[in-house]
Amino acid sequence: GPNNTWWDRYKPYADYCRRISWLNAVGEHLCDIAILSTATQLPWRAARVFFEHQRDFNYLDTDTLKTQTRVDDDGFHIGAMHYKVLVLDGADTVDPGVLEILAPCMNKGRVVAYGEAIQGVSSLAANSKELLEAIAAIAPPDVILDPSHKNIRYRHVRINAVDAYYFTNEGDTPVESSLTVGASGAAVWWDP
Repeated sequence: GPNNTWWDRYKPYADYCRRISWLNAVGEHLCDIAILSTATQLPWRAARVFFEHQRDFNYLDTDTLKTQTRVDDDGFHIGAMHYKVLVLDGADTVDPGVLEILAPCMNKGRVVAYGEAIQGVSSLAANSKELLEAIAAIAPPDVILDPSHKNIRYRHVRINAVDAYYFTNEGDTPVESSLTVGASGAAVWWDP
């Protein structure tokens, strides 16, 4: 409200929120990676690796996997989303019956157990380096920073055949790095 010390800066903040919300609401999210979750647990170990290495992902809960997901040799399809690879971050996220649903993708390397072996899953990434390598073999990175930086996050959306990459720095200091993205064409920087 008006008595807040930053009230005079509320309009730029609200404009920023409006623009970012628009970008995410109208854009088609492009993301190749899903991490299996349950109704009560969002695994964080693989998520942290992906956040710190500019690999966008979504959580896929077991209920949605069981009821709304088509699984085939090419990956996991839910509505307009197509995930090329699914990460199992711990055996406690694998409900009964899940491995049977994942069977069409298991032999293709599209299901990766992270941190610990899961009976029935042949692809194991014991550490973050192995996880990133296993994922890159199925879904090449969409964003590459050189040098890489653990505080940079991104999201890729497509709006009417235009690719938009949204970058944020979650750290306290500016980051300088060269940037390569998977989309091609003319590039424009936009500061929301």
